Amino acid sequence: PDVTKEAKRNPLCICAVIDRSGSMRESGGSTAGSKMEYVKRSMYKLIDHMTDADSLSLVFFDDRIETTEFRMMTSANKEVMKQAVAKVDPRGNTDIGSAVVTAGRLFAQYEGGAGSIERIMLLTDGEANIGADQPEQFGSIIADIRKGVTVSSFGYGARFNEALMTSVAKQGKGNKIGR
Repeated sequence: PDVTKEAKRNPLCICAVIDRSGSMRESGGSTAGSKMEYVKRSMYKLIDHMTDADSLSLVFFDDRIETTEFRMMTSANKEVMKQAVAKVDPRGNTDIGSAVVTAGRLFAQYEGGAGSIERIMLLTDGEANIGADQPEQFGSIIADIRKGVTVSSFGYGARFNEALMTSVAKQGKGNKIGR
């Protein structure tokens, strides 16, 4: 919806947890591209809508994890984050649990501004094949994340693991969206 420029909202403090495993190379369910391309487009849109008062960190995962520190979303930092996302290529296996643990650790080290909305956004097809791979295994992982940080899950592909993604979102008091 149209939002007036004068509209105020609380600052966002988001850690995007991005699946770069081999399964993200597969078609997203249409001729428009791979699941990874859908994730990248989602991230570009998110970054474009962030303001200078918002902050963003990235966790890229497969069977290895790489992170970026939280950055305030100035124009320059938006470009840095977009470039980091653009470089991501699918590879390896899928360790969602370790990636969510890493996001929780980033929040343990960083606190957004007063009144900020703190959220982990998991962007994946949910096809975990290393570590936690069952919905019930995520309860203790999410319980260890600092109070006030919610976890939302975004499922990509025609056959994303809906049971896992729904469980993560419910346990993380967030939202589940399938694409």
